[in-house]
Amino acid sequence: MGTDPLGTLTNFVTQMIGLSVAAERVTETLKQWIGPVPTHRTSARYAALI
Repeated sequence: MGTDPLGTLTNFVTQMIGLSVAAERVTETLKQWIGPVPTHRTSARYAALI
């Protein structure tokens, strides 16, 4: 009648790993679209742009 704690934990960890991988791919794609860091901008501004 109760829930399976190990199954719930496994489900949560699996979803977090998938979300992490997806966020990394989106970030890398956006970096490619934006292009290299311009020399007149600081890295903090570049990170804020992304």
